Amino acid sequence: MVDAQLDRRAEHLDRLRAVPGFRVGIERASLLRQAHRAETYPIHRQVTQSPRHPSHCASLDVVGLFTLDEARAELARLLPVLDEIVRLRADAAELAVGSSSLGGLPEFKAAQARLDELLEAVQQTGAELKGFAPLLVDFPSELDGVPVLLCWLEGDRTLDWYHRADVGFAGRRPL
Repeated sequence: MVDAQLDRRAEHLDRLRAVPGFRVGIERASLLRQAHRAETYPIHRQVTQSPRHPSHCASLDVVGLFTLDEARAELARLLPVLDEIVRLRADAAELAVGSSSLGGLPEFKAAQARLDELLEAVQQTGAELKGFAPLLVDFPSELDGVPVLLCWLEGDRTLDWYHRADVGFAGRRPL
């Protein structure tokens, strides 16, 4: 299970690297180290402290399927983090262009580092980051015995959509 999750994370990082002006500082070797580390970072405590994902556990080992109620509760905890990601994404894009009132290269690098922390914090919960612009987060689940992804899209304030795991976003349906 860890290898599959690391592959998904690596694919996600590859998608982020394709965003103009955005560079992700976490490399695959770092992901492998994190998979074997039992400690959590202070940034993750707020996000990972839940009955499904206690902060003292290695998060990659406790990832499983979410019930609808669990996914909605996890999303409620994640919303402040997701809002910060959206804000920082805009700041980083502006800083990447240069001549910004937000600052220069040091501020850009700080925004990138913070984005890395926040994206990792989201993944630590067991949710899957599927898109960066717009931000798209899926929660693995099952409906009537069929594997589905409970789907949150940037701008949503609640979790009201799903799609079959084998169909993708194009098959998105209301719950």
